[in-house]
Amino acid sequence: MLNIDIGIGGAAAGLATAVCAALAFIFVRGIWRGLRAGPGPMDFNTVSPALADLFRKRGIGPASTAVSIGAGYPANLSEWEQSLVACGAKVLFVSPPDIILSRLLARLPERLLLKWEPFIGKLRAEGKNVSRIPLRLERAELPEKCAAVIVAMSVFSDPNLGYKDKLPLAREMKRVLKPGGLIVLGYFSGRTDPEKKRHERGLMALRDAGLSWKKEYASGESGRYAWTAFEINPVT
Repeated sequence: MLNIDIGIGGAAAGLATAVCAALAFIFVRGIWRGLRAGPGPMDFNTVSPALADLFRKRGIGPASTAVSIGAGYPANLSEWEQSLVACGAKVLFVSPPDIILSRLLARLPERLLLKWEPFIGKLRAEGKNVSRIPLRLERAELPEKCAAVIVAMSVFSDPNLGYKDKLPLAREMKRVLKPGGLIVLGYFSGRTDPEKKRHERGLMALRDAGLSWKKEYASGESGRYAWTAFEINPVT
């Protein structure tokens, strides 16, 4: 009887192991198929109401130029990017800092990054004034004081982006931003406190670059991000 019980217990354990292995295989296969398929269909109606309202109140529209730092991720347009596009602004999508982009390339096949171009083509076909500049902001050579708003989500809070990388970026943001313009920064709100602390330390680079603000203009959450908008004091 003992041998029979051991045999049944062993069979049950083997079956449980097989089931777990099968489920793990299905899960991994699903992720792999998703990566191979790339981004799903875009939904341009998904905007952040809070950010859309903020941009509207600031008068962001067809006559405005907006810069979004971080374009190139193999995903649909984010809520804040969609909000900029929806308000009719001329939106320039620039690549993230090199250290962030290189880490992304190491983690995901490069061909996935190329799927960004159909997004831009679809937007242009719909009459949107958008452009992707496959360069980081410091190399994009944008006109001085051309942008009414600059958005950078999960850039200044990136753990691999040191102060020596943040300062040149902040200086270029200062050069490109119009006097009294907005800078919107954000970080993953679902992560631990270090993410928020890195975000706050990133503000030091903005100040050291000569940017200043009286107080936070607005703040909120959009998707997975907590964001803050700063109305930058005019500089001479």
